[in-house]
Order: sequence, then C-alpha cells, then structure tokens
Amino acid sequence: MPDHSLTLLWSFSVSVKDFGALLGSLGVKCLADSYGRRNSILIVNCLSVVGACLMFASKASESFEVLIVGRLVFGLFCGLVMSLNPLYIQEVSPTDLRGAFATLNQVSFASGILVGMVAGLETALGTEHYWAMMLSLSLIPALIQYLVLPLCPESPRYLLINRGKEKEAEAALLRLRGNPDKVFTELEEMKEEAAHTHTGVTIHEFFKRRSYRQPIILVLIINLGSQLSGFNAIINYSTRMFQARFDEAKYLTLGVGAVNVTFTLVAFFLMERAGRRRLLLTGFISIAVCNLLMTIVDSVLHLVPELRSLQVLVVFCLISAYELGPGPISWFIAAELFDQSGRPIAMAFTSMLNWGGKFVLALLFPPLLVETVEINLTANLGNICRDEGQPKAEAKEPNQLGRYKKACGAFVYLLFMTVALLAFTFTWIRLPETKGRTFDDIAEEFRGAEGIPLHNKTGFNTFT
Repeated sequence: MPDHSLTLLWSFSVSVKDFGALLGSLGVKCLADSYGRRNSILIVNCLSVVGACLMFASKASESFEVLIVGRLVFGLFCGLVMSLNPLYIQEVSPTDLRGAFATLNQVSFASGILVGMVAGLETALGTEHYWAMMLSLSLIPALIQYLVLPLCPESPRYLLINRGKEKEAEAALLRLRGNPDKVFTELEEMKEEAAHTHTGVTIHEFFKRRSYRQPIILVLIINLGSQLSGFNAIINYSTRMFQARFDEAKYLTLGVGAVNVTFTLVAFFLMERAGRRRLLLTGFISIAVCNLLMTIVDSVLHLVPELRSLQVLVVFCLISAYELGPGPISWFIAAELFDQSGRPIAMAFTSMLNWGGKFVLALLFPPLLVETVEINLTANLGNICRDEGQPKAEAKEPNQLGRYKKACGAFVYLLFMTVALLAFTFTWIRLPETKGRTFDDIAEEFRGAEGIPLHNKTGFNTFT
C-alpha cells in the first residue's frame, strides 16, 4: 500500500471511533428518558463489549475492516456513555459538590487515556503479537460496571420529575444522602423544579424555545472552543509530533498523559472553589497563548533545534490549560444550564459537538502537519508525477513542497488560537456562574431573561 494511502487509512481508523460517537450521541435523549439514567448506562455498556470483541477478532481474521467496524461500534458506546455518565452524576450529586463530582468523570477519562498510552508501549502490549489484546482491555471496566452499577440508585430527579414516583425518588435520595433533613429539603427543591418544567420537549421545541436559545449558544461555543483548540490533535498524534526530534518520543507521550491526569485532578479540587466561569476563562486564554507559542517555536525550530525542549514544555502547558477548565466543564455545563426536560437533549447536543470536533481533528490533523506532508510528497513524488501525467524528470519538488508549507504547517496552531480566543470572548460576555446554584435557580435566570441580554442581568458574569 502506498505511503499516502496508508496515512489516510491510519487517520481514518483513528477518527472512525469519533464518528461513531457522533452518531451514538443521537440516541441519548431516547434512552435517558425511556429507561432512566442508570439503566441506560447499563444498556449501552453492551456496545463496549461488542466493540472490544470485534477489535480483538480483527487480528485473527487478518482484516483491518473488522478493526474499523469494531472502533465504530466502540465509538457508538462512547458517544452515548460520555453524555449519560455526566447526566447521571449531575442528577445524583448534592448541589454544593455537583461540579466536583462531574469532574471525576473527566478524571476517569484522562486516566483511561494514560492507561491506553502505557498499554500501547512496545515494552507492554503495543507489539505485533499483543496489540489485539491491548484493544480488548475495555472488557475489564465493562464487566466491572455490570457488577457494580446495579447496586447504585436511579436518579431521584428522573424518578420524581419524569416518572412522578415520589416515594421511589425519596428512597433513592435517602440512600444517596443518608440525612432525612437534607432529603426533605432537596425533595422540595425538585418539586419546585417539576412545577416549572414542561414535560415531553421534542428536538424541534428544544431549538425553538426562547428560554433555551442563550444556553444553546453557550454550549455550542464552549464545546467547539474546547474541541477545536488543539488538545485532541496533540493527544491523538503527540508521538508523531515528537518522533522527528526525539529518540524516545513515546515516553514524552506518556508525559502528556500524566500531565493530563494531574491537571484534571487539580480541576477537581478547584471546581467548587474557583467556579466554572473563572476556570473556563483561565483555560481558554492559556490555550490561546500556548497555540501562539507553538506556532512561533515550530516556525523557527529548523533554525534553532535547541528549542525542541521548549516545544515539549508548551505542549504540556496546553494540556494543563485544557484540563484546568474547558476539558471537564465542556462535558457537564449543559446539564447545569438546562431544566429537567431539556437536559437529555442538551447532553446529546454536547456529545455531538465534542465528538464531531474530535472526528474532524483526528481526520484532518495528520495531513496538516508539515512533517507528514513532506514525507508523503518526497516518498511518493514519482506517484504524483505519474498521476499528473508528467515525466519524472519534469517534477518540481521544491515548488510542490513550498505550496503545501504555505497552506498548513505550523500555522495550523493559529487556527486553534483563534477558536480559543473566540470561546474566551463569548464566555466572558455571556456565561453565568453556576457554582452552588440549584438547577431551578439557573433555569429561572434564563426563563426571566427572555428578550433581555444576559450580560445586563444581575447575577450573570460574576466571579463570585
């Protein structure tokens, strides 16, 4: 297989999981409202098992098509569960710890990435003989979840507001809180929310309702700003980025994973102290600065090779900035900005934006890297000439390479910087602080803000 075809197949194999996740996110509302939050997680868990089995079987069948189908199925699971998990966590968590508990979902996510990086080492399972076993490791958490999750109660909010089962909701709350006084207070708050909630919101009504317009725009900007700011490109292709300059690039990739986990834990401890808004603003502006530095360093690296260590430092800083705010918050902010009826659709919308952004970056980032383009053009110059009907002697290699360098190269990071700056600006102007506020309190702000610019509303855009 020619090198350029192999690169395309490789990037497609990586990105097809994210495309599957984009499709899977379409089923979040149907599952969450029909079977409940906890039961839906158990139902979609079977996709994890099927996907892992297909990926494992691809080696025995010697078929990369089976591997791609397996990753597609596993992507369907990811798209569903990465919305259902924070939805369930948000609804069972106490108000004053809601953001911190939701951040634990991102801690698990980052930890899984690190485990995958370690498993992918050639000294572990990243070998010709054991790679299929590596891809089937997700069977372990899937089976553990089937044993443990049935012991957890269903979301009290779902039981009371969606199903009208007050006694079952009270029993679930008692199991979660253990304090009858807290249960009574929270039950009254849920009843008040139920009184203001419209049942059976359709997708058309979701996008048409005026009180949802500002939250929808906020979710759109925050999630696209998070996913298209460069983080996922670095996570997916950090090893290739470092390979051209470091002999042990795989260990630097492990450093990326370790920093990712560390700053997700930092976000966990800061979430209920600093608040969502401050962490988002700090994260987006830091990501923009890091992307600017990446552009500068990459542009002069061929002149000053000693700057390669600075490039690694900038990559670590970008990962830190992402996990400090945009990473974890983008996954659960929709659950706080919408009421009970709109929350499942909002989480599905969040999942579509997140996985759609991941898919685009995973598919397009390799061709945008200068190193990849140069290798492909140099190694396949004869193929290019043949396709264009030119004799090999007439090929103008420098001109072809020059055109590609102008189109992408290090300047791709400026695109990421622009996205981060746009997300920072809109967050500064429009996003309210949701820390320590009940779901009904936040929804009331938007219901009362219909037709009124949110930045003129008392209580919005404050750091307190």
